[in-house]
Amino acid sequence: MDRVEELLGLLKANKSLQFIFEHAGDLNMPNWYVGAGGIAQTVWNIQHGFDPEYMIKDYDLVYYDAADTSFEGQEYYIQEGKRLFRE
Repeated sequence: MDRVEELLGLLKANKSLQFIFEHAGDLNMPNWYVGAGGIAQTVWNIQHGFDPEYMIKDYDLVYYDAADTSFEGQEYYIQEGKRLFRE
């Protein structure tokens, strides 16, 4: 197993991350990715015998839209993200 497969296997243990990976595309944010904090903490937790989601208070979705760098554009995604991920 290569390191990428190993990482993906670890991340699958975090149900919140899986939900984010499955549904973040519904926001239609350009050039988005999941911030590294939730990913790194998931790996750390598993490697140290904790629940994969232990002490993770939030997950960051990051995007960049060169056509719209306005506060209003960002606020739209914030509100849509709150709606989509309210659980």
